[in-house]
Amino acid sequence: MEGKYPEHDKLKNISKISQELGSILDYLNSKGYTLRKWYEDENYGGYVAIDQSITQILAEYYKIDLNMIDVEKMQMINEIRNNQ
Repeated sequence: MEGKYPEHDKLKNISKISQELGSILDYLNSKGYTLRKWYEDENYGGYVAIDQSITQILAEYYKIDLNMIDVEKMQMINEIRNNQ
């Protein structure tokens, strides 16, 4: 069942595993490993570094809308302000 803030609910449900995966990706990055994807056009074919942050990659994988996270945060802030 979803609450008032569905994207935050999804985030809460996957937070432990996504934090562990994020830590692994951070560790690999600190050792010089990079995620790459195959890119090809009429002049070039080869692997290129992925231009997404770890947060963006994990959000995409877990289907978390980062823009909606920001919207929900503003809703939470406004709710707190209105209740004071």
